Amino acid sequence: MIRCKEESVLLKSSDKSPINYREGEGDPTVEDLLELIGTSCVPGSINSGTNCNDIEYTDTVVVNLPSYTTCTFTVVYKYYLCYAGSMMVDYTMGDFQILTHNCSTFSSALTTAIGIGGSTLTNFMENFESSIYDQLQAQIIAQYVSNNNNFKCGHGLFFNILFLKASCYKRCYFHLANGAATYAKIACGADCCEWHTAICIDENNVLHLETLFAPPDTEYCTDPPVFEGNPILNRCETESNCVYRCIE
Repeated sequence: MIRCKEESVLLKSSDKSPINYREGEGDPTVEDLLELIGTSCVPGSINSGTNCNDIEYTDTVVVNLPSYTTCTFTVVYKYYLCYAGSMMVDYTMGDFQILTHNCSTFSSALTTAIGIGGSTLTNFMENFESSIYDQLQAQIIAQYVSNNNNFKCGHGLFFNILFLKASCYKRCYFHLANGAATYAKIACGADCCEWHTAICIDENNVLHLETLFAPPDTEYCTDPPVFEGNPILNRCETESNCVYRCIE
């Protein structure tokens, strides 16, 4: 999974008090959330080539996590598809955002981690986001690879999942309309990290995954995008520093 450099978190509140829900604020929209990821790291900015369509899709997916078995998390991300002939072989997805959730257990754990800050918050968030990606990847594999005889190992054709995220970002912590603690990721640099997973199925119907990481050449957060007028930024009750966090 994603393994990143340590994050230094700077809380707006000097006493690290729990964040408070402000009445009258609705849930964030898909458009507002996806804007904060930045245009440089979403599929639409990629040179798709002759075998790829130029349609940028948005998917809204309900995810269940092993750590929160009674909860559902609704996440959104952008993606596009590439084909070899009539068969789709590449699934390229941008980073995901949490649209909403109904998990009081997660809210309590997140609020506690924010109160402690530092590596406790960093580790909590990294483990949570890795769990989300595990579930997204499993859903994509189940949809396109499982029971598909075209992706047999040794025949030269793999199914590829390409995951892209900003190499520099920060997190904005706030509350949903239902009072649940949540957060949004905000790109604060122009470079992107890529995570390529090639998948095939062996003769025993067992999945084989090979993952390669492609970080940018430097570890500097330059040319941050501007999200003027994005309403989510006005809701940040606690916010991390902008840091370089890429795939290792």
